Amino acid sequence: MGNVQTSHLASFRNFYKQLANKECIFYIFFTQGLLFWLANAMSFIPDQVNVVLIGAGLDKEEVLWVKKRYHRPFWVVDEYIDDRAVWQILFACNYQNFGWIDVDCFVFNHELFNEISQIQDNVSFNSIWSWKCQTNITFTSTYMLYVNVPIIKQVNENVPVTPMNYCYPGSDPLKNQNAWILSQRQMDFIDGLLTPGEYPVPQGFDHGLPFFDTLLLYQLIAHKCGFEIHKTRNLSHSKYFSNEIIHIGDASYFSNLKNSFPKFVGENLNIFLKISYLILNKYKNCLPAAYVEKSKLLALLIQSQFGKLCNIRQEVEDFFIKQGIRQQTVSRLLDKRDNYE
Repeated sequence: MGNVQTSHLASFRNFYKQLANKECIFYIFFTQGLLFWLANAMSFIPDQVNVVLIGAGLDKEEVLWVKKRYHRPFWVVDEYIDDRAVWQILFACNYQNFGWIDVDCFVFNHELFNEISQIQDNVSFNSIWSWKCQTNITFTSTYMLYVNVPIIKQVNENVPVTPMNYCYPGSDPLKNQNAWILSQRQMDFIDGLLTPGEYPVPQGFDHGLPFFDTLLLYQLIAHKCGFEIHKTRNLSHSKYFSNEIIHIGDASYFSNLKNSFPKFVGENLNIFLKISYLILNKYKNCLPAAYVEKSKLLALLIQSQFGKLCNIRQEVEDFFIKQGIRQQTVSRLLDKRDNYE
């Protein structure tokens, strides 16, 4: 399993075995400092949706807060692991189809959970956000998707592949988020799908990442095996938001905001910070004490880079409305829904 520790794999297998309901699970993964995103995401998910929470590197107060607040199965990893490790574990351990929702993805239309979980035998993923690369192959983004588990085995019977990041031989894995090196068998199998040495680049973009990001090589090999991506919704980089579902993007980099961002979020760092501040402020007084300090630090950061805080709400509302989002939807996103006091 490479980067995944054997102990983590065994721990999750035992956790998964004991789940009373394994049908149509939707996993939400989060790490330290992200409970305000979790609180907002969970406020839109109906009780009947089978949500399983995965937390890594949380402090004791955060673990206790989640256990007290949500009566959902909750797998806790004491140390930090990233989403790539979690995807490896999910691919290895799940034996029923499952879904994934980013912690900063907010589902306003509850029917999406039912729609996306209806997956056909020849479909590798049901997708909400997707994009075509330079050779016209469709890829799904990971913000919300649904996985056809039997296809994982079928794909790996053709050529072994994981959900991990990959880069070509001769690349420096340390400069590519510790990507794995493509095997000769993998390169031979995808020959003709991309120019040798190239990575998938979304159409309309001048360049992409210098590696296969999470799930991309798996998707490319699944495509070569004849499996399809089904678009439950047709959102993309150019049509990113909708009144049914909103994904903010790169919330996990919240405490290190000068790192690189996707093109869309990078061009709107001002708005991203302000959305984060408004959502954090909704929940800060009911979250562990560290979140009050996080709110103060974020306020100082916004003031130092973008000026006063007084018009933040209106600026965020104006931003979403210009993207075609209704005022009612923006209010649902930003207003507190549950009694968290």
